[in-house]
Amino acid sequence: MKKTLRPLYAVAILSISLLCTDTFAQKNWLDESFGRKGILRYDDLTLTKDFDEAGAVYQGDKLLLIGVDTSKIINRFSMVRLNNDGSPDYSFIPRNVIEIDSIDCFSQILVAQDKKIVLLGRKYKGDSTYEYFILKLNQNGSADEGFGIKGLVTIPHDNNYIEQLNCGIVQPDGKIVIGMTSMDLRTTYDAEVKSNKITFFRLNNDGSNDVSFGNGGTVSYAISYINPELSMNLQPDGKILVGGAYTKNWSTNSAAITQMRINADGSMDNSFADNGVLELTYHDLEIDTTSSKVRFVQNTVFLDDNQMVYTVTECPNIGPYSDCASKIMRLKSDGTPDLDFQISYDEVSSLPYADYGYTKTSDNNLLLKDEFGFRKIKLDPSKISIVANIQIEQKALFKPYPNPSNGSFAIENAISVQQVILTNSLGQRETFDDASNIQTQMKGLLFATIETQNGSYTFKVEVF
Repeated sequence: MKKTLRPLYAVAILSISLLCTDTFAQKNWLDESFGRKGILRYDDLTLTKDFDEAGAVYQGDKLLLIGVDTSKIINRFSMVRLNNDGSPDYSFIPRNVIEIDSIDCFSQILVAQDKKIVLLGRKYKGDSTYEYFILKLNQNGSADEGFGIKGLVTIPHDNNYIEQLNCGIVQPDGKIVIGMTSMDLRTTYDAEVKSNKITFFRLNNDGSNDVSFGNGGTVSYAISYINPELSMNLQPDGKILVGGAYTKNWSTNSAAITQMRINADGSMDNSFADNGVLELTYHDLEIDTTSSKVRFVQNTVFLDDNQMVYTVTECPNIGPYSDCASKIMRLKSDGTPDLDFQISYDEVSSLPYADYGYTKTSDNNLLLKDEFGFRKIKLDPSKISIVANIQIEQKALFKPYPNPSNGSFAIENAISVQQVILTNSLGQRETFDDASNIQTQMKGLLFATIETQNGSYTFKVEVF
């Protein structure tokens, strides 16, 4: 029985007409159950003009993409949600989230257990200065009025430092922990000379400082390295593992990876590594440093089991950035290098070098972001390909027939289908409870989203 027909305002239609080369399939690193052969391009996200500013996070088995539409005088967050396979989730209305004057970017997207959304970002204030903030949104993208001022909390700024809001987590109790690195303005690219710091903040559900953490809600630690790229992972006992790339001295190309672990109250966990801190050099990672190449570590992200994925990029000392080459590498759960794991970046991307970050997927793999789109990487190809095959086989059970049709069609194995949602190019939607007897008045190319107990599947349906 047909239930509804209503327009969706400004719905983004994803036509998932994606391109992929045979090289990726041969290497078997891309999860071909995502998008088309593992790739979802920005060109197919018509939600914003400049969606290459996109960030990604998983809400359970859904993929939430948030971008900045910089085509307007006032920049605007825009948001869309996809199913796990990269197809559009038509139960979620794409929307403009909030307008913030002169926003520059956001560094991370977090999702709480109640599915509220937390954005870490910065706002340009003029005179080469920035203001860092946390923006908390409800599930539908509206500002959480119970957090800070209309969903916004500004992070205190120290004018003596160049600061970066790098990473954060949302605890099961809804409290937010963020990490900010600060480089002393007197430091001259030699972090061994001046002491820099990393500061952790913990906020309550209403955005106020959690006074049970550190000193009134904040705690700082001196660090001997500059501009680390950080990632956080919450441990079952409430401790927080922090990892990232670091540079001790640009002139000597002295850099690698660091990890530290703090207790639930913000104090250093001295039982971890060397009084709470682990540092690995390029020698530890078995990376050759005898050449004149410039190298750096970036894009660190933790997996569920505390393994940490990162990228090592090498560039010629003189030459264009396009001559750089990157490798994706991994630390084991105990912090030791996994020397048997290595992916050349050009095996999973159209570029030879990394310039963007990763997101951990709902199945503990990687969603790679590059300047063209998102690519889902299987860290264990043999294991994930089995999962992908199961998903493909399950989807094949629920094909629409006949297709094309005159508007009267059915879904195979209709008895196992809970609901069918049809959406046309205008964003109009029809919902059907009986998958064995679908009668639609809409014409042209439609998207049929088929809801079952084991997941949802989207097909293209042609109605003449």
